[in-house]
Amino acid sequence: HYKDNPEALFEKLAFKYGPEVEAIKRKDTKSPLSLPITAAMNAVKFLGFGHRHEAPPPPVTPWPIPWWAHPSEIFSRMTKQDKVLRFVYKRKVVTRDMPVDKWLFLQCMDDITKGHLPVTDPLKLATLSAMAVQYHNNERPLSILQLKKLNLEDYIPSQALKDKSLEDYAEICMRLFNSGDIPKGKKVIQEQYVNICKQMHHFGMNFFSVRHPHSNEKFVVGVDIDGVHVLNRARTKVKQTFEFSTIRKFGASSETFWMMIDEPRGSKRKFKLLSNSAINFVLHSLQAWELYDCVHDLVHNF
Repeated sequence: HYKDNPEALFEKLAFKYGPEVEAIKRKDTKSPLSLPITAAMNAVKFLGFGHRHEAPPPPVTPWPIPWWAHPSEIFSRMTKQDKVLRFVYKRKVVTRDMPVDKWLFLQCMDDITKGHLPVTDPLKLATLSAMAVQYHNNERPLSILQLKKLNLEDYIPSQALKDKSLEDYAEICMRLFNSGDIPKGKKVIQEQYVNICKQMHHFGMNFFSVRHPHSNEKFVVGVDIDGVHVLNRARTKVKQTFEFSTIRKFGASSETFWMMIDEPRGSKRKFKLLSNSAINFVLHSLQAWELYDCVHDLVHNF
C-alpha cells in the first residue's frame, strides 16, 4: 500500500509514535541529517535514490519482530498473499557468554537445520544432526536404515545435501553413535550443541537481505553485539564490519537503511557511496525498519 506513497507512511508513523525525540543539530542545513529520523525519506531523495528502483531482495532467514509489530497482522497479510508463515522463537540479542537453556538450544537447532547458520564442516554438521536425532527421539539407532527412519534428513540443511548425500551423513552419524561421542541426556545435548554453535563466527547474528543501490549487488547484513556486518549472500564470509562506536547516526525509510559512519581519513570503504555526503552507507531492504530496530536496541542497551 505504501510502496509508491512513502509520504503517507511517514505521516502515519509520526501520528502513531510521535515526532523524533531529538532533532539532529548541525550547522550544515543542507545536510539531510538536520532532519528528524522519521523524515529519512528526504535523506533518500538527497542521495539521489528517490526514483523508482528494483525491489530489494526478499528475506531468507527469520528475524526478530520489532516491538511495534503485531503477529496477528503479519499473519493476516502473509495469508492474503498465499505465503506460508512460520513463527519461531528468536532472541534479538544472543551473546557467547549467555547461559544455555532450552530456548537458546531450540533457536540454535532451528538456525542449523534450516541452514540459517551455515556449517561448512561435514563432521561438525553430522555431530549436530546426530545430537538432534537423539534429543527428539530419545533413541540410539542401531543401523543406518533405522537412523534414516528417525528422520535424520530433517536435521541436515538442504544446501548441505547438495554437497554430500544423505547416505554419507548417515555413515558419519553412525560412527559417532557407535563411538559414544553422542550424549544421551537432554541437558548434556543442549549444552554441547549450543557450545558448538558458539564457536561459529556468525553465532548470534540477526540476518537481513539487502541490495546495493548503485551496483544492485545483493548482500546480507548481520547485526550482533559487535556491530553491523556485511556478508556475502551465502552468509559464510564477513566482507566488512562497522563497530557501533563508529556509527554516529542511522535511520530508515520504507525500503532504505542508512548510516553515518566516522572513519579515518583516507580509508577505503566499499559501501561509501558519496564522499561529499555525511551519509556514507546506504542499502535497500524490505526489512529496513526491522534492521533499524535491531541496531537501535543494540546501540542503546549495550
